[in-house]
Amino acid sequence: MRYFVYLLLSIVLSVTLWGGSNSRISWIRAEYNHIENAVKYNEFYKQNKTSEGEGFGSEATIYIDEYGRVRKYYLGKGSEDSAMTAEYYYDKRGRMFFSFLHYGNVSGLHRDIRSYYSKDGTLIKRTLDANTDLQISYYYRIRHPKRDFKHFNPY
Repeated sequence: MRYFVYLLLSIVLSVTLWGGSNSRISWIRAEYNHIENAVKYNEFYKQNKTSEGEGFGSEATIYIDEYGRVRKYYLGKGSEDSAMTAEYYYDKRGRMFFSFLHYGNVSGLHRDIRSYYSKDGTLIKRTLDANTDLQISYYYRIRHPKRDFKHFNPY
């Protein structure tokens, strides 16, 4: 009996320590797909702000569900030779669980950053796909998308 308890305890600990991250990322991917499908089928209220200047433009789009909760926030800036986008995803409790940042320019430099967050806001994993060491850390996290959207300044 004692052997069985130790075996069960070791299985639970290994799943918690090694598999927990994967199951959390699986939940994040499922929630991401749910939100993207809702965006695709226009199930969210969408507000958009844009600005165009000489040689560059910027945009902010916020997606709000039927209960007034932000589910996705998109930012984009670009010029004739470079562009950056940032997409933030929020759960039903208003907490950001995923962000995807992309930068690219005509010289071939690019950077993709994916950040996965737990339900309590702790960073689980960050992946960097890049051919440059360009820093865009300012955009990693937006905790209050409604406030950010309200004060969106395209310049």
